[in-house]
Amino acid sequence: MHPFVARIKKAIVSHSLFRPDSRLLVGVSGGADSVALVHVLHELAREWRLHLRLLHVNHSLRGAESDADEHFVKALATKLSLPVIYERLELQVSQRVSHTSLEERCRHERYRRYLKYARRYRVDGIVLGHHKDDLAETVLMRMLRGAGPHGLYGFLPKSSYEGQIVLRPFYDVTRREILDFLESHNISWREDSSNRDMRFLRNKVRAELIPFLQKEFNPAIVDTLARTAQLMRIEDQYLEAQAKQMFHEHVMRGGKNVLCLPVKVLQSADPAVRQRLLRLAFIELSGQPYGPEYIQVEMLTQAIQAQQAGQLIKCTHNIFVYISYYHIIFARLRVPRQMQKDVLLGRLFELLKHNMLLETVQPLLSSRTRTIPIQRSAFHRLNKPVVHKLNGWQISLKRVRVTASLRQGICHQANASPLIQYYDIAGLNFPLLICSRRAGDRFQPFGGAGTQRLKQFLIDMKIPLYLRDYVPLLCDKQQILWVIGVRRGDAARIGPASKQAIRVELSRLDKRRTYRKNPGM
Repeated sequence: MHPFVARIKKAIVSHSLFRPDSRLLVGVSGGADSVALVHVLHELAREWRLHLRLLHVNHSLRGAESDADEHFVKALATKLSLPVIYERLELQVSQRVSHTSLEERCRHERYRRYLKYARRYRVDGIVLGHHKDDLAETVLMRMLRGAGPHGLYGFLPKSSYEGQIVLRPFYDVTRREILDFLESHNISWREDSSNRDMRFLRNKVRAELIPFLQKEFNPAIVDTLARTAQLMRIEDQYLEAQAKQMFHEHVMRGGKNVLCLPVKVLQSADPAVRQRLLRLAFIELSGQPYGPEYIQVEMLTQAIQAQQAGQLIKCTHNIFVYISYYHIIFARLRVPRQMQKDVLLGRLFELLKHNMLLETVQPLLSSRTRTIPIQRSAFHRLNKPVVHKLNGWQISLKRVRVTASLRQGICHQANASPLIQYYDIAGLNFPLLICSRRAGDRFQPFGGAGTQRLKQFLIDMKIPLYLRDYVPLLCDKQQILWVIGVRRGDAARIGPASKQAIRVELSRLDKRRTYRKNPGM
């Protein structure tokens, strides 16, 4: 066995890339890296009983040269008796305007084909010929563009891409070592003329920047950058683990298109973890492997730190972020580009109403309630409750005698209990109603000097706009007695002359869940 092959075999075992009897899809361009990869795997296949299948993607960008690459790969597959798949792409002229975007477009389309055939043939991994020089180039390119630890560790010997495993056996070897292996075996390969096109950033980094750094600063710059990538990976993986644990502890989901995180959690998190929490939310909703751009993360961070409640921010992949008083809500919406903000907010709120488990966002809020009238005759017997159930909550009303101890207990609590309220039956104008708010409603909070608009009261209590229609109210014929779970009204107080009262209690139907006091109380 050639020393180079033995070294790659050792790396495969060290990085746990694959095992004997594995089914592998090998990306082959015809260049030196991929040709060497095919020969190494072909030699290992006899010992490890590997099932190899080659895939060549012809981007059709270099005319006859691209076709010659395809014929070369076909001849290689025939020589080694390996099955091969050919994919020919025809990119539109409009996609060739920017060389950077063209490079990214080609990569995207190539990876789409890798995924397509990896799923079709149910392979154990997609094997690519990326090596240490590629890693150094990637790190430098991301430095130039601006990246954090996650970007600066480049790529891994083994990673996941949209559910498929991507393997890089040449991760620890240089391009020079690969060429030495090919030359020692007199193996030919194809040279891509576009690699000499300095309009592509990677080509400039490879042909100009790295040689300059080697000559003027550090002859071992490739190894140095590779070590830097490994250090970044170690630190990033630790921070990522911390962020994922925090994310799973605090995230609340409302269907596949909505999730939210508490503002306090994001505000108190370390900046490095906060950025990752935001990225994790984007990744989950978008289904893409990467999060938002840096500038979008900065915009969100500033809005969160400044507590800019009510702000709506549009990000990539049709994701909108709404900043509420207590939560940052991420929603994926497909909307026309020029939709006005008020219409967009309406669409967002409708999505939240239908998908969000509201009691997890604001613990005492129920879903929008119908009007439930309760006549005085319903309380014909003392201590016989009238019960209504509302979206996981139960409201129990019953007539009770006002004793001295009850009066003292009510006064001691200052009528501030979020779950139980008492009303002097003589001060009520029946029927009682359990209902949702209506336009023009006014409310006098307990101890307040006068009435105010209910809308303003809910704003002052920091109830999010998309939840205000869902707050259940207890009213009599003339006024709001209780914004249930938020604040009781001033009407029908228990006083020295009170003889009988209506006791109203709010409780969970699911006793396993504990009550968390409304932060607006």
